[in-house]
Formats: sequence, C-alpha cells, structure tokens
Amino acid sequence: MMRGLLLGILLIFTICSYGYAEQVIVIQDLPSHRNKVFTDELTAALQEQKVQVKTCTSLGKQANIEDIIKDINGEKTIIIPIGKQPTNAVSKATKEIPILSVFVEQYKPSDASGELQPNLYHAALRKPYREVLECLKKRHPSASKLGLLYTDKVEENQAEADEIKKNAEQLGITVTESKLDYGFCRTDDEIKDALGKLEGIDCFYFVHDGNTRKFETVIYRALQERKIPAIGDEDALKRGFCDIAVCLDIKEYAGFVSERVAPLLRHEDTGRREAFTYTIKINEQSTNGKSANAR
Repeated sequence: MMRGLLLGILLIFTICSYGYAEQVIVIQDLPSHRNKVFTDELTAALQEQKVQVKTCTSLGKQANIEDIIKDINGEKTIIIPIGKQPTNAVSKATKEIPILSVFVEQYKPSDASGELQPNLYHAALRKPYREVLECLKKRHPSASKLGLLYTDKVEENQAEADEIKKNAEQLGITVTESKLDYGFCRTDDEIKDALGKLEGIDCFYFVHDGNTRKFETVIYRALQERKIPAIGDEDALKRGFCDIAVCLDIKEYAGFVSERVAPLLRHEDTGRREAFTYTIKINEQSTNGKSANAR
C-alpha cells in the first residue's frame, strides 16, 4: 500500500514537473476524421510547450458548452472551438477565457454588433479563390464559362460562392450556378438534374459541405464524361477527378495554430488579427498523373 502511495506521489510530481498546468480545450460539435487528425497534430505540436490538449464534444448544444466551460481556470486555459457554430456558442458562454476558433473563413460574430469581443481570436482559413481561378485559366486557356454547384441556405457555402463569382467576373469568366436544396434527402438522380442545369459550361467548381460530399463521385464522373475540367479538393485530386485542387494541410495548419497558443496563454499582445489568417495551398496534377507541389 505504501508503495502504491509513493508511486501516486511520484506520478503527481512527474506531471507537475513537466509543466502540464496549461491546457487547451478543443470543442467540437461532433467527432469527425478531420477533427481527430487536427487534434492529434495539435497535441503533438504542443508537447514541447508542455501544454495539455483535451477534446470535448458539445453535440451542438449551448448547455453542454456552458457545462464544459464553467469549471475552467481561465488563467491557464485556451478554448479552441472547431467551426463557426461552436465558436458562436463558446463566445456567448465566456467573455474572459481566451478563445481561438479554427476551421472558419472570414469569421463574423453571431450578434448584430459585428465586433469581435476582446477574448475572441480566430485562426481563419483563407481560400485562394483568385489564385486558383488564375491557375485554371493557365492550364485551360479556353475556359471562360464556370459551372458553380453549392448547397442553398448554408451561410458558409453562400459566402464562398459569392467570393468565387466575384473573382471569376474580375478575370472575365462568366458563372452559371446551380443550387442544391438544403435539408432534403438527395439521390444520385437529383444531383445529376442539378448538374444538367449547368448548360454550356467549360469548367466547374463544387462548393461541398458535409451533406453533399458523399455525392462527389457522381458529380465528378458526370463532369469527366462531359470532359469538363474541375477545381476540387485534395481527395478529388488524389482520386483523379480534377487537376487543380485547394488543399488544406491539416498538420501544417495545426502547427500554425499551435504557434498562436503560447502568446494567448501568456496573455501577451498578439498584434493584428490579420496575422491569424492561414492561406490554403493550391495543388496541381502534373503531366505524369502525380500531385505537383503546393503553392
């Protein structure tokens, strides 16, 4: 028994000596492969800084987030919510504990003020819309009519579609769009009908979300039959569905986020919020069928 007590004391001493008094609480709505990879990479990146990482799941409920936060020591903790909805919920639950939101683009608070509260920061993702369209024009000089497919009534998708349309018009590319109804059970035939509305296009951009990703194979194969080049993501590039992709390197992004954790834990002046923006890379398919270097 005495031996067990001594081991317990030794364990506590070891933990304290390694300095894991500081912690990061990652809050997600639901578990996902992307979230797990990000959390694992963030944990690895923060090991040298002696910062512990814990993951909590809120199931999209404000009450669950408030329960998670109520016992947190704000002097030694940063909360990292994954995505816009968890960020809004966490920012409502605390005005004191530092919050660093991730996997958001052009984050806007949910209240009408439009002002970021003092404890809220965001490691925003910037998609290189103009650059990827310029890459498309370089690889396919005749491309001038872009087909755009996205889900209706999803704020993030609408914002992305608007950015694509704005940048396409600046480059002299006309855009024809087709929208998928949000919240309805979709079949392959419904997806093909939506693609059928994109008449006369010679290039394509798919703004996907969690509900529509399962139809990627149907979408890209239909485009291949029509010999229409597409801009996709890393998965589509690896599967040969597109030759240009906007690819988020989660390991690199986790490292980017980890570099911003220590200053927030120390309550240092972090400077301009623009410094917290991470630009996603563009990958191209090389002539030998392999992925070229990101840029």
